Amino acid sequence: VPVATPLMALFGQGTSIIAAEARAAVATGDRFCYLALEHQAVTGVTFQGNASVDLDCGIGTNSKAASGVSADGSSWIAASPIAAMGGVPASSNYAPDTLLMPNHAEIADPFAGNDYDPGSSDVSNGACRTANSWKVISVPPGSSQTGVPGCYGTIRVQGTLTLAPGTYYTNLH
Repeated sequence: VPVATPLMALFGQGTSIIAAEARAAVATGDRFCYLALEHQAVTGVTFQGNASVDLDCGIGTNSKAASGVSADGSSWIAASPIAAMGGVPASSNYAPDTLLMPNHAEIADPFAGNDYDPGSSDVSNGACRTANSWKVISVPPGSSQTGVPGCYGTIRVQGTLTLAPGTYYTNLH
């Protein structure tokens, strides 16, 4: 909005442009069971290829990117709500009636204050690594597998993966 600036008029600038930006969100007690704590302006959660995700809860990320969550290719995502601090672009890859929540408030880290880092000596006692190799879940094309809660270096799915209830920690370092 142009605003008159009488004092600056003495120096040849009688008006200045004033701009404002606001962000608001409603904290609703949403239940997120898939959470990426990414805080940068990069995509926090990506679904691509032929991924098919069916959750009875929401997906959230603290990503501040214009596409905080991305659903591309032939992926199909049945989860609601889908929230990001940045943007959540609409996609035909989401199930009907999926609630998209861009510009969401920061989602608290449910593990804050705890040391669940599998690199620490009190956790990496074989539960997450075998020698220097991280445990992996790898499902080849055309096969199916049930995942067991725990910590992994990689979860690679080209077939069908059903995750048993629990917490899955992935090392992204």
